Amino acid sequence: MKLVFALVFVLILVFAGYRFSFRRLSIPHLSGLRLTGTEFLFLGLLLGPGFAGLLDEPTLRGLNPLVGMVLGWVGLLFGFQFEIGKLRRFPREFPLAALLVSGITLAVVGAAAYLGLGFLVETRPGMQAAAALAMAGAAAASAQTGLALARLPELSPRRHHMVTVLRYISGVDGLAAVFALSLAFLFQPDILHQGLPHPRPSGMILVSTLSLIFAFTLLLNRRQPTDEMLMIVLAMTLLLGGLASVACFSPLVMNFLAGVWLVNASRHKERIYQFVERMEKPFYLLLLIFLGASWKLATPWIFAGAAVYFVLRASARVAGAALAQKILSGLSGMPPVLGLGLLEQGGLAMALMLEFDRAFPGPAAHAAVSLVLVAAVATDLVHPLFLKALAHRSAA
Repeated sequence: MKLVFALVFVLILVFAGYRFSFRRLSIPHLSGLRLTGTEFLFLGLLLGPGFAGLLDEPTLRGLNPLVGMVLGWVGLLFGFQFEIGKLRRFPREFPLAALLVSGITLAVVGAAAYLGLGFLVETRPGMQAAAALAMAGAAAASAQTGLALARLPELSPRRHHMVTVLRYISGVDGLAAVFALSLAFLFQPDILHQGLPHPRPSGMILVSTLSLIFAFTLLLNRRQPTDEMLMIVLAMTLLLGGLASVACFSPLVMNFLAGVWLVNASRHKERIYQFVERMEKPFYLLLLIFLGASWKLATPWIFAGAAVYFVLRASARVAGAALAQKILSGLSGMPPVLGLGLLEQGGLAMALMLEFDRAFPGPAAHAAVSLVLVAAVATDLVHPLFLKALAHRSAA
C-alpha cells in the first residue's frame, strides 16, 4: 500500500510542480533567480529515508521499473541528438573541440576521483574505479548552456558563432559520459548474479534486444495515431531497459543506442522526437526526486571533496576549450574563457549518477553521488554569473 501511495504522491508532485519550474521568479528582490528544477532534488531528499521516509529503500526498489523507464527516456532523448545528416553540417573543428573538452575532463576528474575516493570511503579497487568513471562521466556532460547564453542581452551579435560552438559542444559532449558509464559496468560486482543457477544468457539477451529494436523500428516507420505512437515509444523504452537490467547493463546506454538508431533509420523521427521531448520535463523532475531520495551525506568531508571536484571540473573544461581554440583555426577569436559556458550539469549527468547508485550499491556509490550532487547544486547557483562574465568578454 505504501508503494502505491508513494507512486501516486510523487506523480502528483511532478505533474503539479513542473509547470512552475524552469522559469524566472516574479517575487520582488528575487526576480533574477531562475528555477531550474534543482528544487526537486531537495524535495526527493526530504521524502527519502533520512527525513520523511516515504521513499525508503524498499519503496525505491519497488519503483525500480519506473526508475528504469526514466533513465531509458533520458538515454533515448540524448540519442536523438546524433542524427548523422545534421552533424555533418557543422565544421570538423566542432567535434574535435567537443572531444578535447570532454576527453580532458574525463582524464583529470577520473584520475583525481580514483585517488581521492580512497580517503573518503573504504572500498575495493574495482568499485573505486567504477565510481571514478561515473564521476568523470558526470563531469564530462554539460547542459545546453549555449541556449541560455543566447538569451543574454549583453551578448554582441558578432559573437553568435560562439553560441553555435557552445550549443554543439554541450549537445554532444555527453557521449563521453555514456562511454564512461559503459566502462564502469565492467567493474560491476557479482552481487546481482547471486542466487542464479546458471550464468546469464548474454547471447539470448543480445538477440532479444536487436529483435526488439528491429520490431519497434518497423512499427514506428508506419503512420501511427499520436496516442499509439507514444505508447509504442514508452513500451520500447521500458522493455529495452528491462532487458538491460536482466543483462546487468545500463538502461540509459541501451536506450541511447536505440535513440541513435531510430533518429537515423525511422521515417517519422521528427514525430517521435516530439513525443520524447514532450515528456522531458516531467521525467527530469522524477529523476531528480529519485536521485534526491538516494542522496546520503554520510560525512562532512563530502563538502570539501565536492569543492575539489567543482574546481577540477571547471579548470579542465576551461583548459580543454582553451586548447581547442589554440589548435583549431575555426575556434580562433573567441574569449579565452570559453569553457565557462560549459559548466552547468544537465539531466544526463544526473541520470548517470542515479544509474550508478542503482547498479553499484555501496559506500563508494553513495560518496560519488553526494560529491557530484553538492557540486551540481553549487554550479547551478554560480553558473549564471559565469555566463554573464563570458558574455561581457565576448562583447568586449
